[in-house]
Amino acid sequence: MVRLNLLPLLIWATLALISIGQGSLGDGCPWGYYLATIQLIVKVVDCIAGEPVPSARVEVYYDRERYDRGYTDTYGKFFTKFDLCLPEWEDTDDAILELIEEEYLEIRVTKAGYNRPKITRARVVAVFRSTIAPWRAIVHVDVCMERENQPPNASFTYTPTQPRIGEPVRFDASASSDPNGTITGYRWDFGDGSVVPPSGWLSHPQVIHTYNAPGIYRVQLTVKDEMGLSASATRTITVTPAQACKVEIVPDHPTSNDSITITVSGTFPDPCHTLTHRLHVIGKQIRITGQVLRTEEPGIYCPQVITPWSFTERVGPLPPGHYEVNVDIEGGCQWEGTLDVSPRVQVGCRLSTPALVYCLGSPIPIYIVNPTEVWLDFFSCEIRPFTPGAPAPPVRSFWLAGLAAYSSTTFTWDGRDVAGALVPPGLYLISCGCSQNTLTIFLVDCSSPPIVVRPPRYPISRPRAAPITGRGAPAQVEPSGPECESPPLFTDDFDDPSSGWPEEEGTCGYLTELGEYFVAFQDTDSVRPVVNPRFQPPVDFCYQVVAQPVEGPEHLPYGLVFRYQDDQNFYAFVVNSMGMYALYLRQNGEYTPIIPFQPSPTIYQGASANLLQVIVRGTSIELYANGQLLAAVEDETFTRGEIGLYAGPGLYVRFDDLEIARAG
Repeated sequence: MVRLNLLPLLIWATLALISIGQGSLGDGCPWGYYLATIQLIVKVVDCIAGEPVPSARVEVYYDRERYDRGYTDTYGKFFTKFDLCLPEWEDTDDAILELIEEEYLEIRVTKAGYNRPKITRARVVAVFRSTIAPWRAIVHVDVCMERENQPPNASFTYTPTQPRIGEPVRFDASASSDPNGTITGYRWDFGDGSVVPPSGWLSHPQVIHTYNAPGIYRVQLTVKDEMGLSASATRTITVTPAQACKVEIVPDHPTSNDSITITVSGTFPDPCHTLTHRLHVIGKQIRITGQVLRTEEPGIYCPQVITPWSFTERVGPLPPGHYEVNVDIEGGCQWEGTLDVSPRVQVGCRLSTPALVYCLGSPIPIYIVNPTEVWLDFFSCEIRPFTPGAPAPPVRSFWLAGLAAYSSTTFTWDGRDVAGALVPPGLYLISCGCSQNTLTIFLVDCSSPPIVVRPPRYPISRPRAAPITGRGAPAQVEPSGPECESPPLFTDDFDDPSSGWPEEEGTCGYLTELGEYFVAFQDTDSVRPVVNPRFQPPVDFCYQVVAQPVEGPEHLPYGLVFRYQDDQNFYAFVVNSMGMYALYLRQNGEYTPIIPFQPSPTIYQGASANLLQVIVRGTSIELYANGQLLAAVEDETFTRGEIGLYAGPGLYVRFDDLEIARAG
């Protein structure tokens, strides 16, 4: 506690004195003295910020006895008043000063977190004179207090949260703070013997570190402020072994005149990732580097399903020698191996083809060149499917009658085996007896259309099956009454372009020649439900439509929108071409999964159409696909609204046979 002496600061207080009867302070003054009433206003502020300090404790002492106490208000002010008896002198100001100095008047101010209070100014702001009562003076006293320095708060995050060996980890201490100052330094101890910086402090909160061994590490962040106080925060980080890539090198025993194909494959945790990759050949090292990048956060556009990926790099011909092959995909996988390249064979033929990828059934020309001055006698060429390990038996063989010096010939393979059947898609190796090199080609099925399934057409208002009972067979729990009332309230086969659905060129509209309606938004920013404002469904309703994805990524959703309020608030029952379904609530622009994406054998995959139905009764929501119940949930966020259609960005979806009925 610090005492504040007010005596030197009341020099200018001008008080008139009125003689009253002899008595003590408060009851009157002795003969020859005059009574003065002083109204004291104490204002307490922060010395640095200049802001009021509320709830500061103020004590006023008179003649070493506590006269009053209390706390400052929200404006930092404390009010009190007291009486003084002053002797009658010719010079009133000197009399006041003399009496104050003799009587010992002081103010004490305390506040948790503050110290060193001091008076910065004291002044008389008003004097009220009277001939029948004590004179009064209003005195203002300004006090400032210095805030005690408090230590900073240390906090940090790191990404990725489950790093692998060799994967850079970004640590960020931006969340650290100082309650009454500024953080001026950061120091990191990563738990593996590495301290950054080894001495001194970093001035910025971000740092990147890479772990070289798996394990659980204790990471400690220490921060300090401008006054030298410090604080620390500790978190544990688990580093896992690097995921191994799957790598295939064709041919596995190349020569110095071969082109080499390296295929790298792995998996993403969901389809909303992409990767970059690049090949480097430095001396006797073949390096493939890359990085996995996220394109979309998990949610309505991104179901959490393992998604395979692969890419191919080509290199060569390479000089003979022993090569180290290194694959390092940041955030993906790693692989190390070796490759031996044999010397080029100078005598013999060479194989080539115009392309490396062909459609099944298309003619594949294979060129054979004899670059030597030697006649090549009869020889055969074989076509084998590529299989790791032991070579597979040939699916087709050709005999050639020979090849003159410095000449060439061509034979064509129709993509069929010796029995005349088309070979399956895949990687094939072509070799000839005159050549030391092997030709590699890819066959893909680009001519046959996808299998498309059309669901059976059910009227929306149909009764459920009656209960089945019998010996050894439990009774069915479904009621025999209809789920949805008949006839429907609203039907639309999309034959009539005036039925009320919006039309935007390239985005949505009627397909009059097919009697269907399409939705095709191109990017995430433009995606929104397509709503028909002409029809307002009842509170309890059945809603169904046939939906068929025609083009676009398999993982993206399409389906029904119901209880639509606006583009930022609605329910969406969606499926995708991977056989998965979900129920999402969009509220204030944010998607929340009521039922996250999960697979169901009921949903037709690929480009097949699905009959989607939702039955809503109060807060109950039932989801159906192709006549089968998928799930039933309760949600009371929205109780009514319009109906609509939905398709994710990059999808082209056709809709048909829409019906709405009152729920039974």
